Amino acid sequence: MAKSLLIEWKELGCKAHIQLLWDEAPKLCQAVVDCLPLRSISWHSVISGDNIGFPLPVVCTTFENPQPRTRGNMYIYANGQLGIVPYGDFSEPGDVNTFGRIDEKDMEDVAKAGRTVAEYFRKGPGRPIFADITLVE
Repeated sequence: MAKSLLIEWKELGCKAHIQLLWDEAPKLCQAVVDCLPLRSISWHSVISGDNIGFPLPVVCTTFENPQPRTRGNMYIYANGQLGIVPYGDFSEPGDVNTFGRIDEKDMEDVAKAGRTVAEYFRKGPGRPIFADITLVE
């Protein structure tokens, strides 16, 4: 069983290790693992604060491990089927399906990637920044 994931924003020189929360969210962790490896377009919230993410080909319509949004936790946002990591200040309330936790030593890279993707979102149409997500045994 894979214990963690690696997200890499290769063109930015950023990466993050994600500890999967198998005990708390086994079905969701398995669904995410089953779609890997994955290259996805990076996403950033527009009005709810410092949240970076990427579309995930996972359908999740029920709660498994509902937790408040927390800096450094990875969750799936079911309304958009997005894997999201809050990395700074954020304002959106409510519990979310939490399935992973970013290694604290990688939060600076996550914030750098988040700020860069947010800037691309503010500037309008342009080229995407890709996130490569793989398993780490």
